[in-house]
Amino acid sequence: VFYPKFSDISLLVNLAKHCSTVINVGSTMSLDFANFNTPGLFINYNQPQGFGWSVDVVYRFQHFRSMYGLAPVGWVNSKAEIAEKVKLALDQPDKIGPDRKKWLERIVQPDLHKTASQRIAEAILS
Repeated sequence: VFYPKFSDISLLVNLAKHCSTVINVGSTMSLDFANFNTPGLFINYNQPQGFGWSVDVVYRFQHFRSMYGLAPVGWVNSKAEIAEKVKLALDQPDKIGPDRKKWLERIVQPDLHKTASQRIAEAILS
């Protein structure tokens, strides 16, 4: 089992704050970047070698069900679309995943007056 170190989390927060977009396959990093209103792009096509997974499997994971009815990320459906989608994310970020903040709120349900630790303790005690 792998757990990130505090320094890993600091690096991720720094990236999310200073990068203009994030591109990946089905990572919840798009939620991290949504904290800074940064658009996320999801690769939505299989690699030729397979790598033992497919986007069909990845995008059926539980946390993607929370995207229902929202457009929280941009989808890159082929290798040929990468440059176009990245350019759009850089030039017009509101056109990529316009519902990213709604998705973040649906998942995280932030309360700016309480820390995550306080919210966890309250949930355990209730």
